[in-house]
Amino acid sequence: MSSWLLYNGQWIKDEAVLPVQNRAFQYGDGLFETMRTYGTEVVSAQRHFDRLKEGMRLLKLPMVPDLEIENLTRLIAKMINKNKWFKGARLRLTVFREGAGKYTPLQNETSYVLVGEPYVVEPFYPFVGKGRIMGLYTDLLKPVSMLSPIKTLNCLQYVLAGIAAREQGVDDCFVVNINNVVIETVNANLILLKDNMAISPGPAVGALDGTMRLKVLELVHESGMEIVQRGLTTEELLNADEIMLTNAVQGIVWVKGFGERRYYFEKSKQFSARLNNLLNN
Repeated sequence: MSSWLLYNGQWIKDEAVLPVQNRAFQYGDGLFETMRTYGTEVVSAQRHFDRLKEGMRLLKLPMVPDLEIENLTRLIAKMINKNKWFKGARLRLTVFREGAGKYTPLQNETSYVLVGEPYVVEPFYPFVGKGRIMGLYTDLLKPVSMLSPIKTLNCLQYVLAGIAAREQGVDDCFVVNINNVVIETVNANLILLKDNMAISPGPAVGALDGTMRLKVLELVHESGMEIVQRGLTTEELLNADEIMLTNAVQGIVWVKGFGERRYYFEKSKQFSARLNNLLNN
């Protein structure tokens, strides 16, 4: 069934039709946010909105009224109601530059499209029992720049890493930055657990500034574990007790294996349970 989407303030009961001259298509000139909803609200809404606002500032995209936090919250609630996605949904907000020109735009106007789909699982963040088998992607190293922490429309790094995972016969791949340290995976941030320490690569080493990573690190801190934010070597990955992967849609996913190494998941499962309890409360 078709669903309602929002394109520049217009509700459309179909796919939005964008011209081929669209800068998002031609130049990847924009960014996006992926969000989960609970009832009619976005989970960790403030963090998503803060990252969106910072990304627009970095890309020099003018803010428009609909994307101000209060208005966007209202529009998301209206989308949930129009589509009757009260039990949960996955939303994607894409913000891009309008206007003619080649690499250099002749105008600087902001457009957006908000789309979604129902996403109902129980519990809200299920702890997947089988875990992920991981590979390593090193053909294209991720730059460390002001754009590294935001979700730009240039996702070739992750697309190629995802293809590499399929070719390697694994579930996901660790992504490496230009300094040859592991910083994240195809679609998740990374938290390594060793003894009473949690090591998690953050924006300083080029990792995405993940909203779920921040929430889980708060839970880790509350548990009394020491937190270190830096890149990881493959040797550290192989010597870890547990490895957690975090993103806004899935919550926490545990790593089952990397190479010949196999991991535990006791603490990861506990953190996942606490994450769900936070939502329920």
